[in-house]
Amino acid sequence: ITWMDQDLSLSSIQPKKEEVNTASLTEVQKRVVWILGMFIFPGLIAFVSSVALIQKRKREGEES
Repeated sequence: ITWMDQDLSLSSIQPKKEEVNTASLTEVQKRVVWILGMFIFPGLIAFVSSVALIQKRKREGEES
């Protein structure tokens, strides 16, 4: 019976060890990423949306 147990352990698939890759950032890089995420990208979205809204209102005003 022990030989059966040994054969099963050899034929079973062993789980892969999960490898986690991490990125290390300097303090300056962390600050740049934070500023981009908190101010630049949202500001850019607000600016582009405002321009699109103004252009839409101008077109609607010209049609009437």
